[in-house]
Amino acid sequence: RPFIAGLWLAALCPFTANYAAVPLTEVWATFFTTLAFVVLALLAVGAASPVDETLPDFPRWLRSYGGIAALAGLVVGFGTLFRPEAPLLLITTSLLLIYWLARLRQFKRLLLTLLILGACCAIPLVPWTIRNAVTLHEFQPLTPKDTNLPGEVDPKGFMAWERTWLYRFRDCYLVPWKLNDEAINLDDIPSTAFDTPDERVRVSAVLDIYNDELTWTPQEDLVFAQLARERTARHPLRTYLSIPLRRAVRIWFTPRIELIPVSGHVFPLRYMHEEDPIDQRVTVIYFFLNIFYVGLGLWGAAKLWSCQRARPAVAAIVFYILVRTAFLTTLETPEPRYVLVCFPALFAFAAQLFVRRARDLHDTASVSRPAKA
Repeated sequence: RPFIAGLWLAALCPFTANYAAVPLTEVWATFFTTLAFVVLALLAVGAASPVDETLPDFPRWLRSYGGIAALAGLVVGFGTLFRPEAPLLLITTSLLLIYWLARLRQFKRLLLTLLILGACCAIPLVPWTIRNAVTLHEFQPLTPKDTNLPGEVDPKGFMAWERTWLYRFRDCYLVPWKLNDEAINLDDIPSTAFDTPDERVRVSAVLDIYNDELTWTPQEDLVFAQLARERTARHPLRTYLSIPLRRAVRIWFTPRIELIPVSGHVFPLRYMHEEDPIDQRVTVIYFFLNIFYVGLGLWGAAKLWSCQRARPAVAAIVFYILVRTAFLTTLETPEPRYVLVCFPALFAFAAQLFVRRARDLHDTASVSRPAKA
């Protein structure tokens, strides 16, 4: 019953389905993250349990705790080829493993687990690393965070300035994504990007020069780096707390209409209802559908937490989602698509709401108990 419910929740979700039609990494990243969730959940349950048991329903090579750890590392390694932050899965789970195994005083098992996870994660990255060493003459096991053309300036100062005010996805289209390509209109920058009239004047002066040539220079970047330092010194909580929290809310609670031909304009309600009622309705429906999925996932996770045996798995998945969300708030552009890899976990949690009896929940969570390596 919960399996069928989770399958339907996943199959009918338009947010993940939309990305099957675009040349982005979301489909593969979601696949490997989901597979990693399954294996790491088994690993977490096995590590938190003081009892050594086998997995009779699994292949012979996967009946041990060590086999599950090896598979987890390989899955995350392949996922890293598509999304360089995939190792966050291993980092978050490893932190919990350290807590659980250290509490059980199984230090040898802990060391062996961490070695297996790290080694197996590195295996899929070896060909990529060799390729970069031969072709680029660089040791580059992961995709670089910033990609720039030869001779192109890395706008670190500009991006630092963005992190002091940018939290809405729509502003990415108007400001940062135009850099080195289109003119940036000062009026498109929200007023919250300026603390004083002097800041606005300094930004305007730099943009006037940039808009003439559409080429970002080191001198222009230094001006924005200085602005970022001044704004952060003036309001550190805004840069390090307020803006990241706003970004986290925005990337989780959004209509997710960036891939469909909808404007996303809802307000003013009466005007948009008369001007473009279809766009308004679709945006509103998608917004509440997103809340529906997140709400069901939270509810299902809370219900599954009541099962003592399932708590390690729930903790591993929820901890990763929280850490990943915090990590995404540090990026230059807070794109909502980056949390889609967490949606299969929401489907799985939501499926727990369809378990008929509490005893069934406990029985289901107790099916597999990984053994000591």
